[in-house]
Order: sequence, then structure tokens, then C-alpha cells
Amino acid sequence: MQGILRSYPSALWPGLVFVLLLSTALMLDVRVFLWSQTLTINIIDSFQLITQLGHATWMLALITSVTLLFFQLARRYRNRRHGDTFSRLAQQCVFVLVSLSGAGLFAVCLKYLIGRVRPSQFAEFGAYYLSPLTINSEFASFPSGHSTNLFALAFSLCVFLPRLRIPLLFLASGIAFSRVIIGEHFLSDFAGGALLSFLFVSWWRHQAVARNYIAEIPLQAA
Repeated sequence: MQGILRSYPSALWPGLVFVLLLSTALMLDVRVFLWSQTLTINIIDSFQLITQLGHATWMLALITSVTLLFFQLARRYRNRRHGDTFSRLAQQCVFVLVSLSGAGLFAVCLKYLIGRVRPSQFAEFGAYYLSPLTINSEFASFPSGHSTNLFALAFSLCVFLPRLRIPLLFLASGIAFSRVIIGEHFLSDFAGGALLSFLFVSWWRHQAVARNYIAEIPLQAA
């Protein structure tokens, strides 16, 4: 147990916080959903635009392109001054890419394994109806895919850019919460995506450091 605690010195208390937030969100799901239904159409339309930023497609395409660029630069300048820098940046991009794709894959599996009803079906099923192993988008609410994508990107970037952790997490939270505003997810779906991303990135970071793939950089570093 002590070995685990030493391996995850910065991952314990945030994980507990996320579990607490998820529990709280479950109790607030109905209230927040009913509140979202009172918002004006102009507000909803604005958040419809914001929520597009949470799609994994553009994130994966951008990170893959940057990764390939850094690998190409590392090869080109391998015997020169900046070769090691480009190689290290390419490795860091791969870390982010695995974080995003891995967390996203787990989210998709959980969605259909759990089968939670979406807010659009609230009138018929309520907020907590489950239909496990149902391949239907109307029963794929938990966890939020957008939330998982955004927080996986934010948490993985925080590993290398710890000084930017507050704006990164704030931005991820704002965009991911748009899914609650437009009625696509409940509040706990949002929190569940954040928790899933945190757990996956923490695990992947530990694996990468243990195998000397990336340098040890505390998540809480100033």
C-alpha cells in the first residue's frame, strides 16, 4: 500500500475530490436539468456552438499532425542541437495522444455497458434509468464523451505544463459543461467524464514514468 501511495503522491486527493463531486452531481442531476430547461433559446444556441469544441475528431487530428511533425523534425535534426528537443516533444505528444484516445475508448465502452438514459428521455424514464448493453445513443449518457475528451486533453497537458493547469482545467470545464446546458447530458455525466479522464491519465502517467518514457513531473508542480 505504501508503494502505491508513493507512486501516486499527487493523484490521491484529486481522485477523492472527483468521487465526491460525482456523488454530489448525482444528487443534483434533476435540479440542474430542470434549470437548463428554463434557459432562453439564444443561450442554448450559443452553447451549441461551444460544445463543438469537445469533439475528439479535431483533437486527435491536431495532436497526430503535431506528433508527426516533431518526429520528422527529430529525424531531420537528430545530429544537431535541437534534435533531442524535437524528440522529447514528439514523445510528449504521443503521451497526450494515448491519453485522449485511451480515455475516449473507455468512455465509449462504459456508455453502452451502463446504458444510462439521456436527458431527452427524462419525461418518460426520469434521470436514473439504466438499460445496460443497449446499443442506442439515447441510452449512452454516462459518462459524457465530450467531458472525457476535454479533460483527458487538459490533464495530459498539465503533466508537461503544470503552470497552466488552472486555465486548462477551467477551459475544459467550461466547454464540457455546455453539454449539460444544451440538454445532452446530466451533471453527473459531466463529472463522470472528468473522473474517468483523471484516473486514466494518472495511470498512464505512472506507466510512462516507470518505463522512462517521460520524465517525472509532479502534477502539482508550480
